[in-house]
Amino acid sequence: MNEAERPIPRVLVAAVTAYKSRTLEELARSVTDDVRAVFSMVRSVMVKSELQYIRQLVSSVATSNEADAIIIVGGTGFGPVDNTCEAIDGFVERRIEGFGEDYRRLLRDEFAAGPASLLARATAGVYSQCVVFALSGQTAQVRRAIDVLVLPSLPDAIELATGRMRTHVGRSGPDSMRPSL
Repeated sequence: MNEAERPIPRVLVAAVTAYKSRTLEELARSVTDDVRAVFSMVRSVMVKSELQYIRQLVSSVATSNEADAIIIVGGTGFGPVDNTCEAIDGFVERRIEGFGEDYRRLLRDEFAAGPASLLARATAGVYSQCVVFALSGQTAQVRRAIDVLVLPSLPDAIELATGRMRTHVGRSGPDSMRPSL
């Protein structure tokens, strides 16, 4: 499928918080602006940081086919009110392995986070053919991860999740299946 044939991904941005946070609202707004510049923005929402609310949002958006992808910011720590990773990891049908590792690598390499990067959590997966990314609530780190990890991989992730992709990642087409002579 060439770029012209690809449908424009529809994305929902959600901010997860246990309490009202102006910083998180501003982060969600900036992520929304980044998404809107490239894809079709469905809406932006705030979600209470409890398992059932996060899962209810993902389920509702995915099963109603409201969006092809959900980007969640906030609630990924491991404090007592941070439930985003548990909500997503325990709910998705398939995890996107490596996303959390790449996020931590980004923190180490570009933000000099060093060993503190081990404390950062991020996850991604697929629920009912909807791709879900969950990142921290740290503005600079999330903005960079959106630019270099999420947005570039989103069209391929959606095609893989929905089964619309004609070729696998890294292949140039059907001829790549033929042995070299």
